Amino acid sequence: MSNPENKPLRPPLRPSAQPLPKGSGFGMASPAPPGDGRAARNRAACEPSESFTTAKQIALHAAAEIRRKFGNSFTRDECQRLANAFRSGIVTKRKPGRRQKEQITAALADWRKGMRGDDLCRAHIRGWDRHSIWRRKQEARMLMDAIRSRRRREHGRCA
Repeated sequence: MSNPENKPLRPPLRPSAQPLPKGSGFGMASPAPPGDGRAARNRAACEPSESFTTAKQIALHAAAEIRRKFGNSFTRDECQRLANAFRSGIVTKRKPGRRQKEQITAALADWRKGMRGDDLCRAHIRGWDRHSIWRRKQEARMLMDAIRSRRRREHGRCA
């Protein structure tokens, strides 16, 4: 396998005189053109309202007032807790718990109206007619388990 003339066994992939390509190497993505894509659309659609701008100015003035009054006496942790206290007063809390799936809600409503069996599954399971018998059994069981769980939770909530 040795080469007596000390030449490489295969030619180099790129002649050494050519410079490396810029910005198109492995793992390097080229940046998106400015003004193109979803981010630009979201920025254009979400122009701040006048009330938002006013509220932001009030918040900045309040922060400047706190800094003027207390100086740098707060640690970074205390500043973070102060910002969180301000945020919790502004941002409203979400409804607790997991969001209910609309598909199960619709299936439960139809079940309460008296729809049962294949009609219920055909209405609420996509591709029901193309499934094999075993997949139909599994999908039907999952749907009915979800309906029973929803009923059990709603019944427990009302009591």
